[in-house]
Amino acid sequence: MSSQETWPTILVIDDQERLLNLLNIVLTQQGYNVLLADNGADGLDLALSEQPDVVVLDIIMPGMSGYQVLEELRGHPTTKHTYVLFLTAKGSQEGRIEGRRYKPDDYLAKPFRNEELLQIIERFLERAEESKQLRQRTQDWEEMTVEIANTIHKHRGFEEE
Repeated sequence: MSSQETWPTILVIDDQERLLNLLNIVLTQQGYNVLLADNGADGLDLALSEQPDVVVLDIIMPGMSGYQVLEELRGHPTTKHTYVLFLTAKGSQEGRIEGRRYKPDDYLAKPFRNEELLQIIERFLERAEESKQLRQRTQDWEEMTVEIANTIHKHRGFEEE
């Protein structure tokens, strides 16, 4: 890829500065564009304005929780299909069950291995590309269907004259 603009963008939303800095280094070394937010409200604003490919989202934050951010992302037309990974200290069975009720695309408990995080992000990006291709094919089919319908309509108009 010729410029950084063509690399996928990952938004990390977490209230722990140390983790933000670590993930910034790890993700940047992998070639990703990285956006950082230390609270849910700022993270939501960044997600809506920058439309990242993946959001890595802490659940427990002061102010707006990760649950609230995810609900807002899913409710907005530009971010409803954005892949979201809950990255959280709520690693207990109950915490995972509670977190999955909000339907993140995946869930990773802290502490985690960088390799596992990177594998999940790569899987999200592969799925995003497949979804993009499918949406494009669907749009192409819809356009072709309209063209065929218009052609048939025009042809029928000539037959009636």
